Amino acid sequence: RYGTEAHRGPFGDLFWVNAALPLDFDHSDRLVFVTDVRFKSEQQRVVDLGGVNILIINDPVGNVSESSHLSENSIDMSLISYTVDNSIRDDSYRNLDSQIYDILDTELKLLTLGA
Repeated sequence: RYGTEAHRGPFGDLFWVNAALPLDFDHSDRLVFVTDVRFKSEQQRVVDLGGVNILIINDPVGNVSESSHLSENSIDMSLISYTVDNSIRDDSYRNLDSQIYDILDTELKLLTLGA
């Protein structure tokens, strides 16, 4: 509620995204990770700045958890570029690391081809 009711409500829906990813900041030649994106406006800013959105799923069945709070139900699936399965807990995060490295490898190749 701190992020939504206390900040997004009074200061506008772009409060956090403008603070974290301002449009006037030069993001080129930087690897930037935003670890918590909960709203379409935040997802769209990542895309607008040339980034990708990764959905991390913790449920072994692959379901996105449902919650009654707005910040838990506002993801726009059309803005998701990759999905990562983080439900395996007994492999010292090797599976998770492998998925992230594959995404980084793919994205770096795309950047190189586009240059």
